[in-house]
Amino acid sequence: MSPSSAPIAVIGAGMAGLACARALADEGLSVVIFDKGRGIGGRLATRRRDGGLAFDHGAQYATARDPAFRAMLEAAAGHGTAADWPAAWAMLGEEGVTRTGAAEPRWVGVPGMSGLVRELAEGLAVHCGTRIERLTRDDRGAWTLRAADGTAYGPFRRVVLAVPAPQAAELLGNLAAGFPALAAARYAPCWAVLAAWEDALALPFDAARLEADPVLGMAARTGTKPGRPEGPDCWVLHATPEWSRSHLEAAASDVAAALLDRFLALTGVAEHVVHLEAHRWRYALVERPAGAAFLHDAALGLALCGDWCLGPRIELAFLSGYHLAAALLEDLVAVG
Repeated sequence: MSPSSAPIAVIGAGMAGLACARALADEGLSVVIFDKGRGIGGRLATRRRDGGLAFDHGAQYATARDPAFRAMLEAAAGHGTAADWPAAWAMLGEEGVTRTGAAEPRWVGVPGMSGLVRELAEGLAVHCGTRIERLTRDDRGAWTLRAADGTAYGPFRRVVLAVPAPQAAELLGNLAAGFPALAAARYAPCWAVLAAWEDALALPFDAARLEADPVLGMAARTGTKPGRPEGPDCWVLHATPEWSRSHLEAAASDVAAALLDRFLALTGVAEHVVHLEAHRWRYALVERPAGAAFLHDAALGLALCGDWCLGPRIELAFLSGYHLAAALLEDLVAVG
């Protein structure tokens, strides 16, 4: 296969990678997607456990201000994979609960958060559970990808990295020096605790933010989202970036106990949980974006996108991949 007729590889099946892949595929290009996770979505994640438990332990919702992103969400809603979350919002602190309203629709995936990208991935070749560890380019400009199990994939005429900036830098190796903006991006980690109670907690909110708390940053009753299973009352507690960073290597059981204790102290809840676990997101929240919508080296046939380019919102991850696809299409037309 000549490089000019080879497909395009996208590494990362989160919002940015799938937005890019979808836009390319809609123009008739062949795209192959790889992701190390068990499914698509990245931090648009839902963890399910026996007994009707479902926890959206990553990103909680998306807001839409850009017309292209709003159109994508509305199309997903039309297919039943996205919906507005009519949650009761509040601010929670030592002084108690202050009810707040949602200034704009909060979009969630149905029946789990990956529903937000389900339509983007429809009909595309997606290899989940495939960790790409090495990229090589031959003298004709064709790329080969090598997976952790030794499997080689290729050739590809272009490669898109749609993974967190530190992972992209590791994968690029010496090539990372050609993308100096990559090193500018900074992430904060986040510990997420998944807790469930047999009966619904008598709290006047479904989601709460904590602006000044040293431990908790957010609490959400994820079972109130559309399409979630009936059953125990499932909550996700996110630690603050500072607390997560200082406890990054702590045992998950200790983290779960600490965040639960803080939540109980702030809310006065006394009921015993029927499920408790913690999950660490090492690259959770973009603290300092690269400041460019995407990075692209046309001569190498290598490009990068993700939320680390523009900022910590699902919409910005979509726009990064969406605008990169436009640049790649322009490049491919120019080279013929």
